[in-house]
Amino acid sequence: MDDRPTSRRASILLRVALILGFVVLLGVTAKVFWDSEVTRKAEKASLEGRLASLELKVSSLQKVLETAQNENSALKSQMEGNLLTLQDIYFDALKKNDGLIPVWRDPRPGRRAYLTFDDGPTENTAFVLDALKAQKVRATFFVNGRPEWASLYRRIVQEGHHLGNHTYTHDYNLIYTSVTAYIQDTDRLDAFLSSLGLPPSRLYRFPGGAKNEVAARLGGPDLTGRITASLADRGYHFYEWNVSVGEGESRPESRLFPNSDIQKNILAQVKNKRVAVILLHDGPGHRETAIAVPGIISDLKKLGFSFEVLP
Repeated sequence: MDDRPTSRRASILLRVALILGFVVLLGVTAKVFWDSEVTRKAEKASLEGRLASLELKVSSLQKVLETAQNENSALKSQMEGNLLTLQDIYFDALKKNDGLIPVWRDPRPGRRAYLTFDDGPTENTAFVLDALKAQKVRATFFVNGRPEWASLYRRIVQEGHHLGNHTYTHDYNLIYTSVTAYIQDTDRLDAFLSSLGLPPSRLYRFPGGAKNEVAARLGGPDLTGRITASLADRGYHFYEWNVSVGEGESRPESRLFPNSDIQKNILAQVKNKRVAVILLHDGPGHRETAIAVPGIISDLKKLGFSFEVLP
């Protein structure tokens, strides 16, 4: 019996079965892929929706935060303003101990300039002293405690300038907590100057000025008034200023006041003054101030000012 037709039929059927199986497999695979793609797109759409929702929430929270910050800033400004207003009420206690009063009332004819330098000595002080020496001008230096510059304290005195007490540490958060804390820091500087063979100074200047928000906030709006009264009993008088260009504000080295601006702004402020007590700084980072000193002196001389140290 010939089995070849049967074998061919079996082979054909097998091929047909394989083809049908392959077609079915393709269909299943296509469906799986399609379902997967649909799922992926659905998940992507869901994630995008959730992301958009989160972005809205973040944006809303940022607005709430900005509002809170603005309100906090406004409250802080209001508080500082109230404290400074209270300081004004107590300012009578300050004025009677302010060394500027007799300086302003000086009946002598002519215009007088008092150059004052705060926060030194530093390497900048040496440049300032060189400029003062070249122009034969004397000044007043309200110094802090810097043992590494011991020779400069002596040089200041030896060259005819006056030393003023600007506290040893210049640390607002320490000195403005109480009258005792301020006086202790003042005494510390006096003791340091004595250790250098220099007489303690009876001139002083408040870091940040006699009217400042930190002193009012930490020690009360009458703190500096109480300090001046206590130190006056010991023969001290503080000195403010009536000319300032803001070059003493803390700022990055790259944003220092240019020396030309310092000179120009001082000139603008002194034009109508008979007595000018000029606030400058020779502390860390005030290189531009030191560079400006020769031009400041030259401008003041042209306006008819003579130069003196604070008495």
